[in-house]
Amino acid sequence: DNPLISHTVADFWGVDEGAEIYGSLGRLQYVVAVQNGGHPAAADGTSSKAMTARLGFDPWSGLHLSLSGMRTGAISFASDVRAELWFGNTWITRQAGSAATVFEADLWQVDARQSWRSGHLAANGGALRYSENKAGPGQILRSYFGAVEVVQKTSEKTYLGLRYSLVDSAKGFLLPGDGAIAVTTPTEYLWRLSFGAGYQLNSNLRFKTEYSFNGGRWLGGAARKDQNQMAIEAAFKL
Repeated sequence: DNPLISHTVADFWGVDEGAEIYGSLGRLQYVVAVQNGGHPAAADGTSSKAMTARLGFDPWSGLHLSLSGMRTGAISFASDVRAELWFGNTWITRQAGSAATVFEADLWQVDARQSWRSGHLAANGGALRYSENKAGPGQILRSYFGAVEVVQKTSEKTYLGLRYSLVDSAKGFLLPGDGAIAVTTPTEYLWRLSFGAGYQLNSNLRFKTEYSFNGGRWLGGAARKDQNQMAIEAAFKL
């Protein structure tokens, strides 16, 4: 489903046990979920649950709008270590150097996508609020993120894609991006510009290639550089 190989800088994803209700009412679509919140590789001992909701609206053919919100719940570092949420190429967890025993994140995002026969233009933007209990410094960190993507077919089987995405965290946040995942230095600003092309051999097999430029700065002002990526992928759909 991803026309490129890389994802956005924010790159939200996570698989978590829970219950979900979803459906549609005319041009409206809705999703509400209550999930476990903690990671099953740990103790899964947090009683606070994750809550997610999304409301979508299709005002006319080809245009889709949505508003999403999520809270991870209060996660015990001793019991669960991390929330079941991936952000910036790492898990939402206690920030480097913190002694907090409980942390959580609250998020919102707006999306818009205009599709036409041979491509689409999509954009999203939102914010993440991370907070800790007073056993640590009691810090509150905010990250603002967004992305713009355009895809256009150049023939029946080929297409070109372009995506720009960013995360802006004035006080710093753990964002490995395409760098080393074990990084402990907070990032103040991170952006990614990706150019890609695809070839659809048949309905089940697609070949993709991409080059991504990555840049930004660490907390304190030092530049992030030398983290560009070139990739080739074959994607097979069962």
